[in-house]
Amino acid sequence: MKTQSKMTKEYEQRLQVFLDQLKAVERSKQDLYEIMDMVVFRDLETALMMATMQAQTTTGRHRRAAV
Repeated sequence: MKTQSKMTKEYEQRLQVFLDQLKAVERSKQDLYEIMDMVVFRDLETALMMATMQAQTTTGRHRRAAV
């Protein structure tokens, strides 16, 4: 019975990692939509700044999620 409990715990941990990665992707997607809105409204300087910041935080999120 311990083996099944151990497998269940491992499955739950893997599922949590997947859900955390999914949340990070959703946040990145929202950031990209905001950047696209700025480009459409000709706020290119702010859009470029946000795109740079988003790329840096996304890289950090993926590094943390992979650990």
